[in-house]
Amino acid sequence: MADNRFFASEVSWQDDALCNGAPFDFTPDIETVSGAQAARSLWCNLCPVRVECLAYALLYHQSGYWGGTTTSERRRLGAPRNRVKCPSCKSRAVISTPEGHEICQHCAVSWTGSPMPREAAG
Repeated sequence: MADNRFFASEVSWQDDALCNGAPFDFTPDIETVSGAQAARSLWCNLCPVRVECLAYALLYHQSGYWGGTTTSERRRLGAPRNRVKCPSCKSRAVISTPEGHEICQHCAVSWTGSPMPREAAG
């Protein structure tokens, strides 16, 4: 059986990131809605290492666009509140995007207001 554990301190996953070498500033001084939308639609939503990227950003408190999220979206993950549960894995590590999607940070499924998630692209 393969060992599927992920260690955020190991960064070799970055080699497989779609944004690797992209001509885009993923860590701008000022994050914008249009910048976040561009990062998501052009790279993050289709990236095979989106979960690893997000885990790294959460663990190391990175700023910028990581794993399809903004700095403020990741900050809200730590805020105490009554969170939505993922319909797939029941995790409460769910964030909402400005486009109206819910993304589970545990199993990487996403959905829009529907109780049935769809697998993350990639």
